[in-house]
Amino acid sequence: MLYKAGKGRIKDNCILVHDGIYYMFSIYWKHPEDELRHVWLATSKDGVHFEDYGCVIEDFKDIIWAMNVYETDDGFYMNHGSFTEAGEQKVLKFWHSDDLYHWEYRPELDLVSCDADWGITRLDCMGVLREKDQYYGYATGQFGFMTSDDGIHWEQHPYNIDFSPFHPYCPYIGGFEIGDCFYFEGKYYLLCGGHAHAGSKGYGMWSYVSDTPSGPFKPVFPNYKLCGNSDRWILNWARSCQHDGVTLIGNFVYDGYSFEFGNTYLPILKAFAVNEYGPYLKWWERNNLLYGDLVSETDKLEARGEETNALLRESQTCAISELVPLPAWAVVDMTVELEENTWVGYSAGGIYLAEDDHSGTAIIFDAYGKSDILYVKDGKVEAVEDTVTFGQAAPIRFLGGVPYKVRLLVRDGMYEVYVNDEHLQTFNNARNESDISRPFIAMGAVSRRRGFTMTDIKIYGLNL
Repeated sequence: MLYKAGKGRIKDNCILVHDGIYYMFSIYWKHPEDELRHVWLATSKDGVHFEDYGCVIEDFKDIIWAMNVYETDDGFYMNHGSFTEAGEQKVLKFWHSDDLYHWEYRPELDLVSCDADWGITRLDCMGVLREKDQYYGYATGQFGFMTSDDGIHWEQHPYNIDFSPFHPYCPYIGGFEIGDCFYFEGKYYLLCGGHAHAGSKGYGMWSYVSDTPSGPFKPVFPNYKLCGNSDRWILNWARSCQHDGVTLIGNFVYDGYSFEFGNTYLPILKAFAVNEYGPYLKWWERNNLLYGDLVSETDKLEARGEETNALLRESQTCAISELVPLPAWAVVDMTVELEENTWVGYSAGGIYLAEDDHSGTAIIFDAYGKSDILYVKDGKVEAVEDTVTFGQAAPIRFLGGVPYKVRLLVRDGMYEVYVNDEHLQTFNNARNESDISRPFIAMGAVSRRRGFTMTDIKIYGLNL
């Protein structure tokens, strides 16, 4: 939501922190018809505000797929996926640099997948974990676990991943994609990306854990899905970087309807954390640099939805409070509270983001144990666009009568929601394949069932 390349379009980014500077590398399109033969670099001194540097690899002879950059005793190396002459996506290519700006291709290091039996053989970008003089590599592909003594020459091994109780990722749509593997508080966490997995149609990142870097890696419950909660491909990928003892997760996000529709942005970096339910993402304190000038304050907004006699059923009509103006780029702090529940009289309400006088987006917090994003027109629910529910690393149960702190980031029609500083969802208001998200103009409280209040509402400009 925050950084977009000044020209062209980025995708599949990774971030390395070196000497206090954040280096974000990504594959890059110069123009829509361009082939992926370039690598883009943006840099940041604070991890929040990024600036264009430009292409550090340009017009390479082969396709460049997602990359990872890491440091060795011999300088910096970049690996990325590519294709063989036969068109198979099963080769890793390596580049070397002494300064992260100037890169030399090392063709003698090309690594081709050794697996000849898997349906669609794939070897793609490899995350690298270093422990003393041993390097471990985690590459996309069925046989993509690597070891190395120098971080340069690699030996392939089969992965040791136990997907149960779920089916493995679908090989005919690329299988699973490795975002990263890192050590955190005594465990090794492997982030696997993919879609058509565990009942989700959209792209998600799923968490696996092991006591050793070689596995066996097993799903983490109940916080299995780390991010990308939607059935639409809006928030994609999850790569880690380390700085000042904090493990940070970076993604990329679309402002269009779904996969590769619209422009690509770097959302804010999020801190990786683990609680009794497993991994989750939370607000990184340095993101407070995003707060600009205070635009407005509102003491209270309240909405009361219909009472229904049907057990656990919401009304299709939304009650919306008075609205307050919202800048196109904003950070909003507030306290929200659902009305106290009875055993059948649960509450459902949230934040309404108006797009015009007749339609808008409702972010609904539901005491039943889920959170919905709704398209609302003339006060009626037109569509449920997204649902965050059990199995996803997000705070989904909002008890009635309990106050929750909410942060809302808005850039045009893209937004991120944090509850008690835990990341709930990143989404946008594009609604068809030709649609690009449109700016919100106002916000208020909305309720589908019983009462919902927002208090101590402070709207700030977004400091970009």
